[in-house]
Amino acid sequence: MFRDLAIWMVGFGLLIGIVFPFFMILLGVPATIVLTPMFITACLVAGAFVASVNYSLSHCIVGGRLRVLADGMNHVEQHLSEITVSGDFSRCTPDSCMIPSIPKMGSERAPLRSTGSSSRYRHR
Repeated sequence: MFRDLAIWMVGFGLLIGIVFPFFMILLGVPATIVLTPMFITACLVAGAFVASVNYSLSHCIVGGRLRVLADGMNHVEQHLSEITVSGDFSRCTPDSCMIPSIPKMGSERAPLRSTGSSSRYRHR
């Protein structure tokens, strides 16, 4: 997932680096200054740099929160598997069968199961 994000971010940054000089001409900067190899290279480098900083930020911030979410989901999955094997569904409490919330990604704890889907975990 993050590799795809990096590819798209770098591609978008380079696209902005290509388009930016032409916007500079529209703003009145002389083409003799804007359409030089050095200016175009600087725009491309700036676009790639911004893309790499954005990728690093998203990887650190979103990646960390996704790890917390994945750990919570793995804990709930393991707990539900144990409950299903044992047949003791009284151990499925709201605290043990819900995924913990992640700050800023959700304000409340989200239940793993919704109405009607809990029959999948019932002992038959």
